[in-house]
Amino acid sequence: MILMGHRGAKEQLPENSLLGFQKVIEKGLKAIELDIHLSSDEEIVVIHDDTVNRTTNGEGPVSGKSLSELKALDLGEGQTIPTLKEALDLISKENVVTQIEIKDPNVLGPLTKMIGDYPAELLTVISFDHKVLMSFKEACPYIKTACLMYGLPVNPVQIIKDCKADGISLSVHLIDKEVVEQCHQAGLSVTAWNANDKEAVERFREMGVDYLGTDYPLDLF
Repeated sequence: MILMGHRGAKEQLPENSLLGFQKVIEKGLKAIELDIHLSSDEEIVVIHDDTVNRTTNGEGPVSGKSLSELKALDLGEGQTIPTLKEALDLISKENVVTQIEIKDPNVLGPLTKMIGDYPAELLTVISFDHKVLMSFKEACPYIKTACLMYGLPVNPVQIIKDCKADGISLSVHLIDKEVVEQCHQAGLSVTAWNANDKEAVERFREMGVDYLGTDYPLDLF
């Protein structure tokens, strides 16, 4: 099982920041999850929410601001909103896997154009929007994808195959060993999110998940 920093180190450093990604890498983790939106000038930026209100000192929708306007905002600890290119330049050179969550379907075109610049084996694109995920897979069949779901599916394999995906990503509150075994028997991966204490980490390790997200990667590794 590979422990994965959720939004970098979500509860320990500014989330989705280059500082968070760097500290997760230095800690020795081999996977990071991040989220992407599109700026008004069509730059892919790393931020979870569709507004800047919660994570910065600014206000308003991400899509209504240019990259320079987004860069002028403060994430805390001297950090600014990174572009996906900045994040992948940092993460991929360290041989660390990045799970990229599409939050805004408008990123699809720009993402398919730039993602080929990075090692495919270090990338997985994920989304709750399975139609967007399938469109991405059709454009970039060489990049792994995983279906995000908040639920316990009866037939996870069929859901994954319907999306032409390579795996599934489920909440730790809604996952069981049967789902893991069904996926593994079909050669598909399972990610769970997010386990935030050592006992939970060990429970999911025993369950056999492939990737396990955590908000506290600097403590639990």
